[in-house]
Amino acid sequence: MFPYSALSDVSKLVSKMAAETTDPAIAMHVCNRGTAFGEEPQGAKPGIAIMMYDAKGESHARSAAGFGWFFQHPDGVEFAGRAMSVADVNALGDSFKHWQGSNKFWLCAPLLSEMDDETVVRAWKWWEDSINLHDDFQTGSVVLMEFMQGPAMSSSGGRSKTAWPHYERRHVMQLGLGRKTEGSPENLREMAMKQFTKAGQLIAGPEKDTKEYHAGFLHEWNNLREVYGENFDKLKEIKKQYDPKNRFNKGVSLADEKVTPGAFV
Repeated sequence: MFPYSALSDVSKLVSKMAAETTDPAIAMHVCNRGTAFGEEPQGAKPGIAIMMYDAKGESHARSAAGFGWFFQHPDGVEFAGRAMSVADVNALGDSFKHWQGSNKFWLCAPLLSEMDDETVVRAWKWWEDSINLHDDFQTGSVVLMEFMQGPAMSSSGGRSKTAWPHYERRHVMQLGLGRKTEGSPENLREMAMKQFTKAGQLIAGPEKDTKEYHAGFLHEWNNLREVYGENFDKLKEIKKQYDPKNRFNKGVSLADEKVTPGAFV
């Protein structure tokens, strides 16, 4: 865990990891601190949480070949986990049961092709702008960067091998905006969409916007031809043949090339 004051340093360390670490056994999430960690909301300038995974073990994770740079930072505070059974893991979600049926939020996941020293800083700026737009977003929202190695993002062998052409190395920005349903303003969705449409370009940086999005979280402003690329026309034909009534859609109509607005989690 890091305080907000270390944001610039953490952003540089994440960029360094992206440039120098290619081992698919290593992965991490970079996330804002707050309600997602059982803490009180931290406002427009939250601290930073680094969730680390190293399949080569703890010693490797603490070395320079793993996440050693983060452990050496003087402002970092370590929170270690423990060995857990499958039942323990399943129970982790129990603390969020009080959210069920009482919250609404929307998700969006632009993809980043590269990172620089300011990528995480820009992501936190997007969060700050979102909270300044609607203060109660801080109670049910998240900004999370899923740091991916190339082989972890795609092992299909080419863009034409899967309907959604997730090929080459991409990092996933998992963005969620929401709050308690009770008392929420009528334009809550409008505010969330306003922020989502800006996120890809803002976080990626000038001239680095991929215009690519995770296919699981699409909205009416997404260009489906950009999402599915050169596979789109073939995908439409397959959909027409095997699911002509569009029963399996998650709000997406490939035939009409549109996403139904209004869906939320």
